[in-house]
Amino acid sequence: MRFLLVLALLATAFTFHTKESYAEEAREYTDRLLQLVISNDVAGLNSFDFGIPEGQRQTIVGVLSSIPESVGSPLGYDLVEDWVLSENFHRLYYTLNFEAAPAGLAIAVYRTEDEWKVVDYRQYETLLDFFDALR
Repeated sequence: MRFLLVLALLATAFTFHTKESYAEEAREYTDRLLQLVISNDVAGLNSFDFGIPEGQRQTIVGVLSSIPESVGSPLGYDLVEDWVLSENFHRLYYTLNFEAAPAGLAIAVYRTEDEWKVVDYRQYETLLDFFDALR
């Protein structure tokens, strides 16, 4: 009996997630996506597992791979805010940093039973719009 109790506790320990661990998973998921955007890896974006229907995926890939050249080469990105709406639902705000100016981006991700997926995104037209969204 004691052996079964120990096994049950071990199983719980390996499957238990905290709010912080889900937040870290959400950031790691969006980091993988943004690395592809910053490196202009269109092939990588096309194969990224967004966890959404094909038509929606192609729309996101089109937007993320067509950042205007007027802002210059990509330099990186910064997480500005992670709004934890629930353990499984996060809205992450990023600046995409380019030579001429940063661009604001929000990505909403949701964790199903076994994976994260993009459920919404927004690339802001102006930085002022981006700042207003953070208030």
